[in-house]
Amino acid sequence: PTLVMKVPRIGAGEPGVNIVAHEAERTVLAALQGPHVPRLVAAGDLTRLPYLVMEEIRGRPLEEWTERAPIPPGEVARLGAATARALASVHAQHVIHLDVKPENVILREDGTAVLIDFGLAHHAESPDLVAEEGIAAHWKYKEGRSGVGKDDQAFAWLRQLLEWQQEVKDPHEF
Repeated sequence: PTLVMKVPRIGAGEPGVNIVAHEAERTVLAALQGPHVPRLVAAGDLTRLPYLVMEEIRGRPLEEWTERAPIPPGEVARLGAATARALASVHAQHVIHLDVKPENVILREDGTAVLIDFGLAHHAESPDLVAEEGIAAHWKYKEGRSGVGKDDQAFAWLRQLLEWQQEVKDPHEF
């Protein structure tokens, strides 16, 4: 499998959220497994060189689908169901993503949805690094931090997909 490396920007002039997001993502990815998340292969230490090496997810981001709205109702249902299965898998492992949006969901060739970018995520059995640091830049996600399964951003995005589906005049016209 092809791997990708993610290195946070740290140092003078860079926002502190980069370090917190890196640590949150490292902690959460190390705890997750299954077809709906990238497999973490290696991680570097913050004191030397922070990095994450993970499986490259091949496929199309859902953002490409939403940019082509209106989306036929069958496609909306398929995309929504695939995303819901990915969220259910992550929630069953006691993680809330907290940044679910079309560019953070990749649809593989086989239709499996994969969630990426876990920098704001929280595992129920680990410290909530983003909340502990009081990262003001991410205030809109604070509402969903009350517990696993309350990923309000995901539900808002799925609701938006359904609204786009209702705007379709002719489902065969796409």
